[in-house]
Amino acid sequence: MHKPLRNTIIFAAGGSAYGLIEILWRGYTHFSMIFAGGFCFLMIYLIYTKFPRLNILLKAVIGSAVITAAELVLGLILNYKLHLDIWDYSDLKFNLFGQISLLYSTFWAILSVLISPLCTAINKMTQQSKNNT
Repeated sequence: MHKPLRNTIIFAAGGSAYGLIEILWRGYTHFSMIFAGGFCFLMIYLIYTKFPRLNILLKAVIGSAVITAAELVLGLILNYKLHLDIWDYSDLKFNLFGQISLLYSTFWAILSVLISPLCTAINKMTQQSKNNT
């Protein structure tokens, strides 16, 4: 499978999955979160497959950092600059501008560990597909 097609599929899968997670978690999502989820999943996939020997704790930290950074940047643009009020963590302890919080960064670390086997499986499938052509 060619990298652009693989990356597009990973982006779409990550965006769809994250949109579904948000709907299940809080009852709704915003279309921008589908793009955020796709971007984050693709970035995590690329990091995990570039460095396949990362231990699980490091994967958790890296994944959480990627998602938290994306959440901060998007939050400052979408919620502060554009006043879309998509999320607000102001009521949580250890938040920054209500856009990121220690609690959700911890959730992102757990999610990053959970998607690690999926990243490995996708990478193996794409490598096998590449070897068969």
